Amino acid sequence: MRILILNQAFWPDVAATGQYAADLAAGLTARGHAVTVIASRRGYDDPAVRYAARECWRGVDVRRAWCAGFSKKTKIGRVVNFVSFLVGCGWVMVRAGRFDVVVAMTTPPLLSVLAAALQSNGSHE
Repeated sequence: MRILILNQAFWPDVAATGQYAADLAAGLTARGHAVTVIASRRGYDDPAVRYAARECWRGVDVRRAWCAGFSKKTKIGRVVNFVSFLVGCGWVMVRAGRFDVVVAMTTPPLLSVLAAALQSNGSHE
């Protein structure tokens, strides 16, 4: 089964939801599923940290979306980071094709709405 996991943070990022996503992805891959993760290219707690645009981790296809790198200390910085990740994530999703199952986690808010809209649209591969 082709499974897509969406979350702003993913291994090696230490944010809790990133660790949960990594555990889920590794477990599903170990059971024989084709797992793709879309996460941010920037560190969640430290936006100065940047990750590779694409890598394979424990058999998981990890794709990283562009995201602004503002500090989380201000509300506007958080909002800009969230919105920019949603745009970047949407772009990567469109290029990734269709999946049998999509797991949209809680960071950022409204990620599940983006996932539902893009995976229900028949214009993908």
